[in-house]
Amino acid sequence: MPIDQITEVLRQLRSGKLDAEAPVFLEHLSAVDLVKQMRDHYPVVFQERSIGRKTEFGLARSLQFEVAVSARNQQTFPPVLLFPVFRRCLLISSYDDHLSGIATAKSLRIRPSKANRDDLTVTTGMGYKLDKMPDGWTLKDIPRQSTVLSEAFLRARGWQFDRLRPFAVRSR
Repeated sequence: MPIDQITEVLRQLRSGKLDAEAPVFLEHLSAVDLVKQMRDHYPVVFQERSIGRKTEFGLARSLQFEVAVSARNQQTFPPVLLFPVFRRCLLISSYDDHLSGIATAKSLRIRPSKANRDDLTVTTGMGYKLDKMPDGWTLKDIPRQSTVLSEAFLRARGWQFDRLRPFAVRSR
């Protein structure tokens, strides 16, 4: 599987303008091989799940942290909070090792929900999704949007928050 062709298809997908050959090229890719090759370019794996015949992967080029100061605390040195931001994300789904969808997003931000302490707000940056439908591949815009989901739900979907643990601040 030539990495140059894969890189070109992903460049096109990030721009939202695919040429006619891109979906044809994707038809012949092994999803497992694609993920293996993409891990060199997208080293942060934040989602990995297999359920029955379906497999899902979430990869990012980098992981950064946003800093927020607690507004509730009026101390001289208020607590500082860090929230993960996955940059330049690639989401790959497949059935029986055949690609069924591939999406890009500029970022994925994770923050605690303001309404419920056990929920997380996941905000996706703009991107594009290429889905395999019975009559061919369709390209869709992914708008910037926020969704509130429970941490348990995301863990069940293969999100790997444990990989963030080395960055967690331990309280005394």
